[in-house]
Amino acid sequence: MVHGREDRAAQVTPMTALERVRFALEEMRAELQDDNGGTSEGREAFAQTVATLIERVGNLPVACRGQAVVYSISASSIHRERGAAWLLANSHA
Repeated sequence: MVHGREDRAAQVTPMTALERVRFALEEMRAELQDDNGGTSEGREAFAQTVATLIERVGNLPVACRGQAVVYSISASSIHRERGAAWLLANSHA
């Protein structure tokens, strides 16, 4: 039986909200690559989706490594800079 994204996400427990977001983004990226044959168009579409998601959830301050990684793949240079700055500042952790 084929499970939907929600079913697969529910099987991996416990997951934090950020882990669920990262899981969903990874699936979206894979789908876009499949749909666009791994072209730059697909990568750009994914990066723009990430930027839009960050803005829609309130453009929160970067508070952890997972969030910094998500910000670093955004189409927004501001998001990427914030993600990179957090990673650099916390590289010892």
